[in-house]
Amino acid sequence: MRSFLALAFSLLSSAALAQASGVSKFGPDAAPFFDNLGYLRIAQTTDYWLLTNFYATQPTPNGSSAAAAAMVVSALLGVPRLADEQIPDASDLLAQVANQKWSVDIGPGGRGVTYGEFTSYLRESLNAVGLEQATVAATTPADAEPASLDAFRAALSANEASGKDVMLVYFDRAVVTGGNGGAQVSPIGAYDESRDLVLVMDTDREWYVPYWTPATTLLVAMVRSSVGGPLSGERGGYFLVARP
Repeated sequence: MRSFLALAFSLLSSAALAQASGVSKFGPDAAPFFDNLGYLRIAQTTDYWLLTNFYATQPTPNGSSAAAAAMVVSALLGVPRLADEQIPDASDLLAQVANQKWSVDIGPGGRGVTYGEFTSYLRESLNAVGLEQATVAATTPADAEPASLDAFRAALSANEASGKDVMLVYFDRAVVTGGNGGAQVSPIGAYDESRDLVLVMDTDREWYVPYWTPATTLLVAMVRSSVGGPLSGERGGYFLVARP
């Protein structure tokens, strides 16, 4: 596993930038999506091809929850039928939900959103766009032990095999990329079971492209308490959102 990622890292087109800054864009447990394009070309039901059409950028440094929710509702709704209907971005969705606390917490100087709060905001988002019948299954892993890893892999495989649901993860990004820490919410684009690699469609589009990381690493990033910032001590989990 790590040999694949080490090879991927050596081929990064951002190597020159890494040398210039002294810090690599990705750590040893992450690699950009184009380093495993072969899987995306052959996968039949992967969500990447759907989600990429609605790839949203977080509106603020703490705004990943709004962008991730916007991607999910857009993916479930599909492209609007009428010419005067917009595809909602994070700001549009926040306006529709009209939850002042959510808007304040991801705004300038905001503390961000906890895992529990995002669970509620995701439900509110679905209801606001007419997806009241959509289901949300939230899982909070207790640890990174084999049983929790098996359950996470099973959820990833189920999502990969279905075209009726979308998966999201709330995690500490520093564990995955070695970069800035703190809580991050992003959709899962694909799961390459043969390599045990998960494609994270990071909503921080100013700094990242989608990246692959081992399921083992992503599970650790969910159960490890976020370090630094207002959400220090917060833990995460994953969500499966399904159409009715």
